[in-house]
Amino acid sequence: MLNQQYAILTVIDSYIEPLLIPVISSDKLGVCCGTIQIDSVSSSCGKAQGDRFKLTIPYVKQNLTWNVFFDSQCPEMGPDFIFNDNTFLADMDIDTLSTKVPSLAKWNPNDHNALLNVLVELLACYKQHQIQLLQKQTRLQIEYHMLMESTEMKQENVEMILLPFSSKPTEAKFLINLTVDLSKLQTRTCNSETDTAMLLVVFSGTDWNRIIPQLYFSKSLEEILGRTDTLSIPPFPPDQYLLNYVQRIKKYISDKINSVVQKLERKREYLAAFVSLKPSTRISL
Repeated sequence: MLNQQYAILTVIDSYIEPLLIPVISSDKLGVCCGTIQIDSVSSSCGKAQGDRFKLTIPYVKQNLTWNVFFDSQCPEMGPDFIFNDNTFLADMDIDTLSTKVPSLAKWNPNDHNALLNVLVELLACYKQHQIQLLQKQTRLQIEYHMLMESTEMKQENVEMILLPFSSKPTEAKFLINLTVDLSKLQTRTCNSETDTAMLLVVFSGTDWNRIIPQLYFSKSLEEILGRTDTLSIPPFPPDQYLLNYVQRIKKYISDKINSVVQKLERKREYLAAFVSLKPSTRISL
């Protein structure tokens, strides 16, 4: 997939290409892991190489679609954007935008990370936009505030989104990055950056009382704890708070790790006992 994305760069204007390489090379822009995809390349002036394209950005286990417009006639100018969520930045004034997205206000086409920096800042703005939308939903507002007031939860480890866009929301999604301690495994003395556990919780229904949780492990974690689609995680009762459920899932994962450790210890004990029973001399038949 990454090779296909690099192949697309051959039809991108040469001054934009170095700006896109860091973008498609990044595998984690927010909580959600996954690469940014480029497609729908076109030209603003009929040239063979394009200066307009669509970016598909992973967010809360779904995709944000942002159309990016450069002007190949003015390569020193920064890009314009059209977002698939038209409520985002709908009424933001230029001064506020300059404060929240400084990499766009002070665009530097010679900095190969310029576009990536803009995307990071825009994604932070989008997350803040979704937090503001939560204020209109009493239960969701309480759920988020409880998470943020918890000492074990950091703001950068939580993403949320209300759906559908531009209308009364009927679904809310929370994606939470969970800390996983694998230090008990002697073969893993410290947490690897690739060891990721994420909890997706989808609220819907009257008063947001229909709740569906789903657990995701990175490939490295699945090799240790098993595939998440084969696990029976605890249900999420409608009268329970999200913070309490997160703590319950963290204990569930911890118990799974302890189970793996115990199995490894029993295996070592069995092998040690087997070796101790091995005859010290050979018996010829």
